[in-house]
Amino acid sequence: MAKSDSQGQAASKESFLSKAPVRICAALGALIVLIVLLVLTERLGARSTDLNPGNTAAVHAADELWLAASYDEVYAALDELEEAGSFVTNRAMSEQIVTDSAASSAPMAAGEAGTGAGAGATGAAGGSDGQLSYSDTNVQVEGIDEADIIKTDGKNIYVIADGELVIYAADGPKTRELSRTPLADAGAGGDSSESFVGYPNELFIEGTTVAVVTGSYRPIMLRGGVAGAVAGSTGAGSTGASTGAGSAGAGSADASSTGAGTGAGTGAEAAEVEAAAAARAAEDAARAAEDSTASDALSSVIENFLPEQSYTATILFDVSDPLKPKRSATFLQSGTYSTSRLQNGLLYLVSEYWVYDGALSDEPGTFVPLTIADGEPAWMEPSDICVLPQPNAPEYAVLTSLDLASGTQLDKVSVLGGATTVYMSPTSLYLASGQYNTEASEPYQDSVYTVVEYTDRQQTQVARIALGPQGELSPVASVTVDGILLNQFSLDEYEGNLRLALTVANSRYRILTDESHGVESYQYDDIPQTNALIVLSPELTWLGGIEGLAEDERIHSARFTGPVGYMVTYRQVDPLFSIDLSDPTNPRIQGELKIPGFSSYLHPFTEGRLLGIGYNAEGGIIDDVKLSMYDIADPYDVTERFSESTGAGYSEATFDHRAVLVDVAEDLIGFDAEGTRYLLYGYDDEIGFVKKAELELATGEGNRFASGVRGLYIGTYLYVYTGVSLEVFDLGTYQRQILLAVSKHMSPAEPMPTEPVEPTEPVEPAEPVEPVEPAEPTEPTPTEPAEPTEPAEPVEPVSPAEPTPPEAG
Repeated sequence: MAKSDSQGQAASKESFLSKAPVRICAALGALIVLIVLLVLTERLGARSTDLNPGNTAAVHAADELWLAASYDEVYAALDELEEAGSFVTNRAMSEQIVTDSAASSAPMAAGEAGTGAGAGATGAAGGSDGQLSYSDTNVQVEGIDEADIIKTDGKNIYVIADGELVIYAADGPKTRELSRTPLADAGAGGDSSESFVGYPNELFIEGTTVAVVTGSYRPIMLRGGVAGAVAGSTGAGSTGASTGAGSAGAGSADASSTGAGTGAGTGAEAAEVEAAAAARAAEDAARAAEDSTASDALSSVIENFLPEQSYTATILFDVSDPLKPKRSATFLQSGTYSTSRLQNGLLYLVSEYWVYDGALSDEPGTFVPLTIADGEPAWMEPSDICVLPQPNAPEYAVLTSLDLASGTQLDKVSVLGGATTVYMSPTSLYLASGQYNTEASEPYQDSVYTVVEYTDRQQTQVARIALGPQGELSPVASVTVDGILLNQFSLDEYEGNLRLALTVANSRYRILTDESHGVESYQYDDIPQTNALIVLSPELTWLGGIEGLAEDERIHSARFTGPVGYMVTYRQVDPLFSIDLSDPTNPRIQGELKIPGFSSYLHPFTEGRLLGIGYNAEGGIIDDVKLSMYDIADPYDVTERFSESTGAGYSEATFDHRAVLVDVAEDLIGFDAEGTRYLLYGYDDEIGFVKKAELELATGEGNRFASGVRGLYIGTYLYVYTGVSLEVFDLGTYQRQILLAVSKHMSPAEPMPTEPVEPTEPVEPAEPVEPVEPAEPTEPTPTEPAEPTEPAEPVEPVSPAEPTPPEAG
């Protein structure tokens, strides 16, 4: 037996050795396959920046943003764009330049940051001091306020109408107008046509300061003249020293006259008052002459080389006395208004400034953005100008930071390359601009044809500007990625990394040329449109991403909440993707929900719930506005818990998040329906959406003057602003309490209708509350008392001092 075992082992050994070459070859083969797979994986993971023919979100090399060393560098970049045919002709451009714009004033030193808290997302804001709870503007990032057409501080309501800042005391049925302040600032000659204000846009309220952002085609003129950069070259004198001295003199004269007004006075004192009055009169005359000359000088500059240029102005008002708002400061910058943000009392303003053909290399004023702070015009210094690696248009994004508390400009920077989408986090501001680029391969021969392959790419160039605690604006980096953004919600910063939701729509084709026969033909590749989500580092380098999502669909909404991202695409059905972003280098799709229709706005509601506002749709045909409540408690099994058809054909809420009122604590979801009704819903996690009211608004088609319907609540009252009217409803009965005509353009036939109280039908039992209507006759009582209080203006003897400060002119 032992011998037999030994023989068996020997045979087995011999058999193993005989098969060794086969085994070795198999092992080597497996090793080679493994190496090949590893190499392929590495290449795929590297996200090569070479020509990428497919619809993937290729990230092209990130670049540090560089600041121009000279105006020549800036002009050279613009010159390249002009050669590429990117310039827009400005026929009114004059070859006569009457200013030496190179001599601009020195940059202003940074002031101290404001200490006020920035406005947050919509929600109760009641305080321990007994102030009523109220809603804020619905915003993207908590703690970062966004400008809008109406604001409240919980006590008063501030709106813009007919070129005026209108303030209302919010007091339910006793709500009344407190003041109307024109925003136009007449020129030195008092001609309102010289106003720099063209069209008021939006406003902020911060403490006792209201900031109004306006657009214009005229520059601002303030007391104190203009900088030597403008006035000096046209022969106009501008002396800050004399202005300062004049102000001091005016102050002493005011003090004397105030003392004289109280009664007592010796002959010496009377003589002193007379002398001070004479000095003040002479000073005022000198100032008027200076202002007139300065106005003519700056007007001449604008009319000669920037006659059609637009400007963005920010006007600050002190509203500590809402009956008499006082203009405290005005700032101006080149370009049309884009957007703005407010955080911790610091206002960040972005405008878009186009450079037209006719720019002259030796005249920076013809191609450099202008800012005016404290009445002093200053063209951007080269050190304030960034040039994107691939600007696709002669357009700047002009960015300034302002301290609302001190009324000073803190910093400024401009980015040549523009910005079509702006997103701001607590520490960064991102400027994104869309591009359309064509890449061509080297020609190669295929039979008798010379072939060139082309790839057309829709791309987005993103620049990151770091924000300092004192409003410092520090350019960091830029990157170009394949794909386009939907809106600001397509961008989000988390733990320093930037997440982007992109729709990628590239196309590829070949041109085949047979030169011997003069024949040219085209071949097109079928590349489906897809979507992607990518993550970039603070330096805007690639970290990770998911590509190829939802073929032949496009993104309709996106929202990020911490380490999770949500994205809605649409073609026939609505896939809602939930994406795990906890590991930025390895994003993963957790869940995908497909339902008819789509949500165009997503709003984090409560823990495990996500509100969607969009449209019902079937077979690609869009129907009415729809509410959805998504259950996201299990990100791997997202469901639509409840949905509600509103019957509204359209709503501003589907494309402007500021038109949405959401307050979980007050159980309120509000938005307009076709601009003529206001819908109010509640939500119960057991029964779904509950329609509370459908409020008819007293704004017929002929009364629409300003776009935008906004709803806000203060205490137990709902205030709906339509652009032409402010309507107050009781949140208990949903009956209209009062209607105020905000705009002069509101039809006189509709100011105080009783018919639109149709919303009371759902709550007819509550009609007994209509006794509130009789209370309206007493309305004069609240209003009149406000004017009787004006007698308290005996204190206004201090007012006489006001004509003497610079603002008076």
